[in-house]
Amino acid sequence: RVAEASRDAAVADADDRAARAAAEAKRLRKSSATLEDRVSELELKLEASSKALKESQRRADASLAELAASADALRGRSATAEAATAAAEAMRLEVESARRDAETATATLETTERESRETSAKLLETESRLETSLATVNALTCRVEAFEKTSQTTSEELEAKKERVRELRVAVADAATREGALTRRLESLVRVA
Repeated sequence: RVAEASRDAAVADADDRAARAAAEAKRLRKSSATLEDRVSELELKLEASSKALKESQRRADASLAELAASADALRGRSATAEAATAAAEAMRLEVESARRDAETATATLETTERESRETSAKLLETESRLETSLATVNALTCRVEAFEKTSQTTSEELEAKKERVRELRVAVADAATREGALTRRLESLVRVA
């Protein structure tokens, strides 16, 4: 009974640990899915930032080209120095604005890339933990199956031993009966003698 109780306790403990490991694996799967969604979101954000950067660079290039064209046109015309200076200053301000937009887009792009790398690292870590949890579940399942097989074998051995005890009891009773009969016969022979 003590062995059976110990075995049942071990099986129950293995079942409980397997259930906890399965729950952890389920939680990690959900976390992994969430991280995958975050990676997809960051990839879209990264693509949008790249487009914004390219657009800012295009605007800066266009402004520089327009500034150069305006300067050439002003030099070709008999415009006053003040008009040329004002036009050049306006174009310069527009170029600076485009450059600031490009710098902002670049910073956003770098931030998005960093977040994407960090999220990807978290995803890899979660997948690794998920694999470990699944391995634990499999190992505990194997232990439960082994306990069940051992329990079945032990039960069969116990039944065999009980049957042997019954056979020995019958043999002892038979021997006692035979001993009583021989004793009575011996006593009878003694009285006759």
